Amino acid sequence: MPFPLTRTDIAAFLGLSTEHVSRIMADFKRKALIQEQGSQLEILKPKSLAHIAGLSEAHKPD
Repeated sequence: MPFPLTRTDIAAFLGLSTEHVSRIMADFKRKALIQEQGSQLEILKPKSLAHIAGLSEAHKPD
């Protein structure tokens, strides 16, 4: 899906540093949770990301 936000935009919205957002995104890619290609972002394992976010209904891995 098109993802027009930059890491700087995400960091500003969340009150984090751009470096922290970059490290987290890189970690998500290493764990094959997301995939980026240009301005496209694909969520590969939505349940796993929901679990990381602490959403109660997401206890089962993808």
